[in-house]
Amino acid sequence: MIFILKSVVKFILNETKVHYPLETGGMLLGYLKEKNYYILDIIDAGPEAIHKTDYFLPDGKYQQPILEQKFFKSNGKVTFLGDWHSHPKADSYLSKLDMETLKNISEDEGAQINCPIFIIIGTSPLNICGFNYDNGIYQELALKII
Repeated sequence: MIFILKSVVKFILNETKVHYPLETGGMLLGYLKEKNYYILDIIDAGPEAIHKTDYFLPDGKYQQPILEQKFFKSNGKVTFLGDWHSHPKADSYLSKLDMETLKNISEDEGAQINCPIFIIIGTSPLNICGFNYDNGIYQELALKII
């Protein structure tokens, strides 16, 4: 299950609206405990991110120092769990590119998470879904706003 702060959901929905009809996204931060993900914070796409109708590329040079700052400020409790992004004019589903990206994150030693998550915001209809990749299996996870 994914537990996500209401403030994080509001931020994601606002960013989706601001960038519509282009994709946007960012990093999900929090912690993993007993197969439950707790999303406590977020990092936006960054000022140099590329936003297109069918994909976006985050500004990693902007995101990485913010991630490190939040990690150290929390004494290692808040860490990278995965990414979120929007699907303008589409439903919240895992595309082939999304699946490849989740798999790549799980295999990237620098990401330090072998079972990453994605939160996808579809705008047609408006819907938010969570997914993870764990040991070669993609699955949709229940989301609970806290």
